[in-house]
Amino acid sequence: MNRLKWAAVACLLGASAVFAQTPAKAPALPVNVEADQMEVRSDENIAIFTGKVDARRGDTQMASDRMTVHYAKRAAADPAASGLSGSEVTLIEADGQVRIETPGQVVTGDSATLDMLTDMLTVTGSVTVTQGKSIIKGTRLVSDLKKKTSQMLGGRVSGSFVPGAQ
Repeated sequence: MNRLKWAAVACLLGASAVFAQTPAKAPALPVNVEADQMEVRSDENIAIFTGKVDARRGDTQMASDRMTVHYAKRAAADPAASGLSGSEVTLIEADGQVRIETPGQVVTGDSATLDMLTDMLTVTGSVTVTQGKSIIKGTRLVSDLKKKTSQMLGGRVSGSFVPGAQ
């Protein structure tokens, strides 16, 4: 029984792979974002989306009240390109009612940071990870998406593990 419980924890936390579903060497999938408003600050290399933000990449979704996308400029084919054209996303910060959905899992929290350069995802606040009928709750989830490891940190962690539930 104890092995089953820890296997459930490993599966539940290990699957927290938000926009890193695609291996680093595979062709990049586009990230599609919808929001009520968008502001691009080219001099700061950021794009700020506000109001019912919904970002999708493949079969993974991240939703929040506000999302700040940091990017690094690359040499663009068109020298007149501006904004997000000719750029690479380096960091995504989501705030307010964060919800991350993958085909087998839902992660919610107050805020989330996804470092695209290190493949590290951090979700903070009232964090809940749900996989099928199994649930883990805590205050801070840190996932290394490259190593496929996760930790729930920052205080007491609670969980309910349902054997055989998908």
